[in-house]
Amino acid sequence: MTWFLVALSAYLFLAIAALADKLVVTDYLSSPRIYMFLASIFGVVIAVLAPFMLHCPGWILLVFNVASGAFFSAALFFFYTALVRGEASRIVAGTDGLVPVVTLILAVLFLRERLSFTQLIAFLLLVVGTMIMAHAETHKHSLLHRLAQAWKCTGNPTVWMLLAAFCFGTSFFLAKIVYETQPFISGLIWIRVGSAAVVLPMLMLPAFRKELRNNFSKGNKAKTNTKMVLLSQGTGAVGVLLQNYAIALGSVVLTTALQGLKYVFLFFFIGMVGKTYKHVREQVHGKTMRQKLAAVILIVCGLVLLVLG
Repeated sequence: MTWFLVALSAYLFLAIAALADKLVVTDYLSSPRIYMFLASIFGVVIAVLAPFMLHCPGWILLVFNVASGAFFSAALFFFYTALVRGEASRIVAGTDGLVPVVTLILAVLFLRERLSFTQLIAFLLLVVGTMIMAHAETHKHSLLHRLAQAWKCTGNPTVWMLLAAFCFGTSFFLAKIVYETQPFISGLIWIRVGSAAVVLPMLMLPAFRKELRNNFSKGNKAKTNTKMVLLSQGTGAVGVLLQNYAIALGSVVLTTALQGLKYVFLFFFIGMVGKTYKHVREQVHGKTMRQKLAAVILIVCGLVLLVLG
């Protein structure tokens, strides 16, 4: 179960990064596209290992590498946009609940991955638990109403969340193909290079360059921006590295299904900082609290089944 422990560690780091992301995109940086650009560029730092561990996979496989990185960058933009517009745990849990569904469909169709009966039950418990967390009632409108309204208004966080889930799932599916055909570090380098390559053309836009400079001009705000970005990107980089390693070691479907763990960690962290940052507080009473506790129980049961299975 090495892959399970690696995935567990990955989602702990990614929960910290998710909380930092919420603070960064709402309090510090001016727009989600700035943060998406920085996240994609910082990921290419792993290319320092290129002289020692990079291998040429061939043109066909190189397309899969670059495509995985491109979908990941697109997913980041959609995800950060959703974070700006919605409740942190709802967006994180909603995205994480849908990603394994996308991954499962792609893996079954193209990788012919199959789950045992116990693994399938665990998968369902993890996904259902995560989705309950994502859509615990905090407003008077139902989930179906919010989904219907999402397609009528791009300001609604749900539509951005759905796009993020699709792109994340596709990126992970392509990454699994990469890791099955190439050494892990080499494949990861190519994916990160692909992610950075698709956002570099943004520097050709004068308006974007000006916005980027304004976020990191001299002064106390620039120093704070830099520190917050480094915190979120540092923890996020460790989390992404461990997540990709777990995908390489084990099932891409089960690894993505475990993303529900990130919410459990996130819910705990938000409780710690909610008094200082009021806009990241969660609904923790009444019906909402009961729904979230039920979701935690489902996720724990899924984890137990996964470990025993």
